[in-house]
Amino acid sequence: MANNDIRLNERNNEPILQQLLQVWRDYYDEIFEVDLQTGAFETLMDHSRSRWPVKGFAGIEVMILAEKLVHPDDKEAFTDFFDLEGIARRILDDINVTKLNFRIRVESGEYAWVKVKNIVPTKQPGDEIKFFSCFRMLDDEAAADLKYKQELVDALEEQRKLFNEQTRLIKEVTDRVRSPLAGIISMAALAKNDSGDSDTSAERFAMIESEAVSMNRALKSLISEDEELELPVFEFHDKPINEISYGRQFDYDSKPAEEGLEDIYVPEDFAYVSGTVKPFSGRYEEIYDFTGKRILLAEGNKLSHEVIRNMLIAMGAQVDSCNDGKSAVIEFIAHPAKTYDLVMADTVLDEIDGFSVAKCIRISGKEDGETVPIFALTADGSATEIKKAYKYNFTALFSRPIDFVSLFDRVSKEMGR
Repeated sequence: MANNDIRLNERNNEPILQQLLQVWRDYYDEIFEVDLQTGAFETLMDHSRSRWPVKGFAGIEVMILAEKLVHPDDKEAFTDFFDLEGIARRILDDINVTKLNFRIRVESGEYAWVKVKNIVPTKQPGDEIKFFSCFRMLDDEAAADLKYKQELVDALEEQRKLFNEQTRLIKEVTDRVRSPLAGIISMAALAKNDSGDSDTSAERFAMIESEAVSMNRALKSLISEDEELELPVFEFHDKPINEISYGRQFDYDSKPAEEGLEDIYVPEDFAYVSGTVKPFSGRYEEIYDFTGKRILLAEGNKLSHEVIRNMLIAMGAQVDSCNDGKSAVIEFIAHPAKTYDLVMADTVLDEIDGFSVAKCIRISGKEDGETVPIFALTADGSATEIKKAYKYNFTALFSRPIDFVSLFDRVSKEMGR
């Protein structure tokens, strides 16, 4: 601005005001002088427009205009633009010119685009801070351009809403279907590992059948609820999600990243094992020995809980079981330090989730709270889940269906066997 040394509190300095008005009169429909401290304003033009008050207080008039004339989608931006505290903050940041395009209802009942610019001349020591608010109705060409841009913004917002709904459906499918499916696969592996006990095998196969029926019912329910919704096809830069490597910032995901996870770098010593089961024909207890080790298991899915607990017991471990997150935290804190050699927690639990379980253990103040290995078990193998597990100080994350060879290898490493 050429006249950035103007002293606005010197109202008797008519030549300067006239110079400003002479430059702006033919461009702006209305110019107001506003006192930043009180919000009092009055016009500096020789005329008044019916839609603009001649003088008053900014806070009151802004609210009235917003409610009566400003387009509903522009109300928030309009009120924020004239928030005196916000203007004061921008002045402190040396932002002396700000502008906004908004829509206002005209006599015909339709909305027309208006450009407003707040101009704050350089403040001199001791001055009362005042600024100009300059309004101009845009011509048809400029208004058409803004309308086109707004339509693009609205279309993008609709796509964002649709994507969020699709993401919600995918997550619900993951939570309600993939976990039971992983349990079925794991229970089948456990049943194959039975030592000729027909009663035990029959019981476990009955659990498999029950879980499969529940999963089928859940899937039918989801399809009937969203039968018109097309699932999006996600691209992972030509790289499948189960090939995520260690020691890098993940630049792809199957869902929007949660707040605070965008810049997390996962180091190489954080173990992530994807939900790919390796062929295994032997007996686990012939390879692994967890005798004398005590493990705290927090798993909400009954079938998965039964599979993991029995697998660990078969290899000599003592397993304390919890069905929800709150119970797991209480169980860990209630026992003396170093009671547990390892904690396993599903990320989806009742009461509090698995991430909160890990956080509570880490900040519990117990001697081993910060060092005990904690494994995350999840049906969500996305990059976001991996970064979140690392953020909450898990030792490793295993995606379902669980590859027990990889899991037990890591258990052995963490427990020093």
